[in-house]
Amino acid sequence: MVGPGLGKTRVLSSTTVNAIIFQNTPPDRIYLTTFTVKAAKQLKDELQTILGRVTNITGTPFYISRMYVGMVHTLCKNIIGD
Repeated sequence: MVGPGLGKTRVLSSTTVNAIIFQNTPPDRIYLTTFTVKAAKQLKDELQTILGRVTNITGTPFYISRMYVGMVHTLCKNIIGD
């Protein structure tokens, strides 16, 4: 188990941005899970900030509204419910 403040969110956001920008992965094909609501919000906020900066530089908008960013438990519940 990795404790708080060791860069888990940073690694997830960097990997995700790389996939979207450099590997042309559609955001709606990405599922990011965390164990807390706070971490999910932090991750989503960080992605929006980074991709917003990239949009300002390149002029290409990146929309993450269809990307799942949330708790692993909620994702599993949604999959089972579907």
